Amino acid sequence: MITPDNPFLRSGYHSPDYFCNRKEETKKISNAMINGRNLTLLSARRIGKTGLIHNVFYYLQKKKG
Repeated sequence: MITPDNPFLRSGYHSPDYFCNRKEETKKISNAMINGRNLTLLSARRIGKTGLIHNVFYYLQKKKG
């Protein structure tokens, strides 16, 4: 993976190192996905919903092996 020069990323997902403090939300969404529950993620535009989903998938993939 390429390390970005700027720690304040404006687009894309690089790793949890560059993802800002959404540990509780990541845990709740991961738990729902593992247990097969449906959920809806609502928020205003440009708040980080897609980045949050990428973060969840990163941890689920890491947990998987």
